Amino acid sequence: MGKAVPAEAFNDDTVGRVLDRLYDTGTMQGFTACAVRADQVFGFDKRYVYFDTTSVTVYGDYLPSEESLSGVGFLINDGTTS
Repeated sequence: MGKAVPAEAFNDDTVGRVLDRLYDTGTMQGFTACAVRADQVFGFDKRYVYFDTTSVTVYGDYLPSEESLSGVGFLINDGTTS
């Protein structure tokens, strides 16, 4: 979808700079630019577009529920769910 980049171009410094630029730009803007470019290259059928932007974020200390211990529901573990 763009110009080819040799594998040796990926080192700690260059990847770090790219991640910094992505953070500064914002992930949504970067994702949108990639999606638009992919559509320009591949010409997707846009009659069926689904774009889910939901996320769940929790903070604090939580005791596990009986459901999460029995395998039903989810278990909060270091800010992620499992």
